[in-house]
This record gives sequence, structure tokens and C-alpha cells, in this order.
Amino acid sequence: MKCIISKSTNFEKIFKLSNFPIFMGVTKKYQKKIERKNLTFWINKTTGTVQIHPKVKLEKLYKHSHGSGVVGKTWANHHQFFFNFIKKNLNGKILEIGAGNNSIISKFKSFDKVDKFYSIGKNVDENNKNNKIKIIDNFFSKKIIKKKLNTKIDTVIHSHFFEHVYSPNKFLKDVYSILSEGGYQCFSVPNMTEMLKLKQANAVNFEHPYYYDREMIKYLLQSNGFKIIKIKKFLKNHSIMYITKKTNSFKKKKYSKYLKNKKIFTNLHSTWNKDKEKIENYLSNKKDIFLFGAHIFSQVILHLLNKKQNIKGVLDNDKNKINKYLNGSNLKVYKPSILKKYDEPYVYMRVGAYAKEIKKQVLLINKKTKFI
Repeated sequence: MKCIISKSTNFEKIFKLSNFPIFMGVTKKYQKKIERKNLTFWINKTTGTVQIHPKVKLEKLYKHSHGSGVVGKTWANHHQFFFNFIKKNLNGKILEIGAGNNSIISKFKSFDKVDKFYSIGKNVDENNKNNKIKIIDNFFSKKIIKKKLNTKIDTVIHSHFFEHVYSPNKFLKDVYSILSEGGYQCFSVPNMTEMLKLKQANAVNFEHPYYYDREMIKYLLQSNGFKIIKIKKFLKNHSIMYITKKTNSFKKKKYSKYLKNKKIFTNLHSTWNKDKEKIENYLSNKKDIFLFGAHIFSQVILHLLNKKQNIKGVLDNDKNKINKYLNGSNLKVYKPSILKKYDEPYVYMRVGAYAKEIKKQVLLINKKTKFI
């Protein structure tokens, strides 16, 4: 294990969730035997970079899709906001990386300024008949791009992809190499700093193995030849969007946040344990409790709980998850409408930017619902 900035191997363990489910989604049936691994948070004592180690092999981690970024008004608004943010740069030859079901292809009203639009990744809709669009059903790599494209790209775009990359420096070098001179890289990433203030489990995990604050992203971009042209936030605690330009300048500035970052993650673990105590107190008092989100939000709190017997199930708005089971548990996933059947249900959620939207929905279903 090495620091992605300094290559230092001087790491300290912050905390560990032992034998944690590697897949953050649902299964058709309750499965007692599933793939698990220790989810361990480490901090580099030289720079303060935080990462998950050991990592999960990609073919195991992404064996199944869990529908992230597909469902809900917040995500729909994000995708439109991102398109509007970058649309002036969508000219010439464009390469979209890892978009899956969230490709921006559908956002275009006209392809007049586009010479060619390449989209590389899994689950991209291949039914588009526009001859300017080419879908490459594969994972991104410099080798694949050279083989399939054999041309320089004017703009590379990716959204909520970079945080999944295991080798960020290599990825940025590969993007740099395929861009034309003065070409652009436009992308959106989770606002992890704000997410961690709200103690969200979906900030750093097996799928997001590094903690990226704005200073870290700036360091990685500048050290790999990219100049930041424009930055914009989507909501206070959802995403940060970047427009960057390929340059001949490679800058390396100091990144030193050991104390600050250690405090962020020790507070995260402490809050999760307080949530656990709160829920167990409600369970002792025979309250009807649901968890919101058939995702890592619920997996973390279930992992910590000693008492689980009165948890009624997991709520989710993704129709593809309903009547299935949260991976690693025997809890069934229900539509939020099930709350109508309970006099005074309790709902636990740490879902950050989605909280307002979800609370409004839940209270319309059952105004007596209490939130933990």
C-alpha cells in the first residue's frame, strides 16, 4: 500500500469493519454465504491521504450493478446540471467514459458541432442510430482507446467515475495522452468533504477507495498536466464539477492533512456507533424501524447493530430492488408506501443530499413517521 501522492508506505489504521459485504446492492434471495472482506480505513502519516486497503478485485466488485445514480429527482437534476455545465466544451471528437445508464447522449438536442461521440463503458444504450455515435462495450484503458479509436480526442467527459478508479495517476496520464493539444477533461465527482460532515457511508468504501477533497483533486490534476478552468458545485453536499484543460505544465504542491483527515474519519466512526446505540434503544422499546436505502447506508448500520430482530425491512425507491434482499442481510426491500401499514414507524437514514426529497415523500405516505 502506497500513498497516491508521495508513494510513502507509512500508514496508520483508523478503523475497520470486519467481514463487510463487498457488494453494495441487493440479491434475489437471502444469501447467507456472500463475498466479504475487511473494510479498513488507513491514513498516511506523511501526507494525510486516506484510503481503503486491501481493495477488492474489480471483477468481483462490479460483478453486478446496484443502480447507483439512476433513480430519483436529485440524480436527474444532477445529470442535467452537469450537461449544462460542460455543453460549451462538447465540440469535435468527444469521449465519454464509464457513463453506463447515465450517458449524456440523450441530453443533446443537436450533434451539429460534434464530429464523433464515443462512449466507452458497460450498460450504455446501443440502440442509438446516429452515425456520429460509437459505443465501445469495454472498460476504459489507453490500450483499448488506441485500438478502437486511433485518433486524438478534443473533450473527455466522465461523471461519478473518477472516484472508482484504483490508479488515479495512471488514469489521468492516460486521459492526458489521448487528448489533443489544449483538449478538455470535464467531470463530476462526489463532494466527499460535505458528505462526510453528514457521516455518509457512500463517501469512502470499497467502490470509492480514496478520500478526495478539493485540495487532493487539485494536486492530482496539476501534477498530471491539467489546469482547472472552472469549478461548480451541485447542491451543497452532492457533487463538484470540473472543467480542466491539457497543458504543458506539471505542478506538485504540498498536501499535508494528517490531523484534519484523521479527525474526519474518527468522527465518522464515532457517529455511526452513536447511531447504533440510538437504534438499539428504539428496538428495546419495541419500535417498528425501517432503514432507508438498499445500499451501503443500511449495510453499515446493520453491521454495527447487536440487536436487529425488530427491524422490519429496508425502504428504497428503485423498483428493481423491491422484494429483493439487502446483500449480507435477511432484510427484504420494500417500497416506502409500506409505511401506511404502521401507526408510528421509525426510519433511519444517513443519505445526505437525498434526505430532504426522501423525508418529504415519506411524510406524505405517513405523517406520523419519525426519523432517527
